Amino acid sequence: MFPDMTKKKTVFGKQAGQIDDVMIKDPYCEAYFPKRNAVHLNFNDSDFYFCSKECRDKYIARQNQEN
Repeated sequence: MFPDMTKKKTVFGKQAGQIDDVMIKDPYCEAYFPKRNAVHLNFNDSDFYFCSKECRDKYIARQNQEN
């Protein structure tokens, strides 16, 4: 009568509903992108994730100007 919920469908080798990656926001350009594609920076003991090396470098330059 009811569908069997114990069998999960797969899409591209992943179970339906399974999170593939999280979307994060670039602190410089404010674009959203998958975290797995991020350019990482540890700055003042904080982790930042950028969509590109260019945004990372511009963020660092702006922080240096402010200090």
